[in-house]
Amino acid sequence: MNRLFRPIAILACFLAVLVSGSILFYMNIEGWQIIDAFYFTVTVITSLGHPDLIPSSSASKIFTSFLAFIGIGTVLTLVALVSTAYTEKTCRVK
Repeated sequence: MNRLFRPIAILACFLAVLVSGSILFYMNIEGWQIIDAFYFTVTVITSLGHPDLIPSSSASKIFTSFLAFIGIGTVLTLVALVSTAYTEKTCRVK
């Protein structure tokens, strides 16, 4: 088993919990439909930031700020670990 499997699995689970929690937050606080909450969460954590949806409450704006810091870092770390694992596996095969 690859030494990076466990950190990748932990980060993927954390990201799933983060996205799910964010969706529930936006559905409850902003009153958005599930697809809008999912879309907004993905645009925030991938740093796309389309202005289609904009949080209206102060709580949502603060939450979104923290979501961006935590989510972008998590996504970038996960991509880096997956690419490292792929590179190590590819180099080992040759």
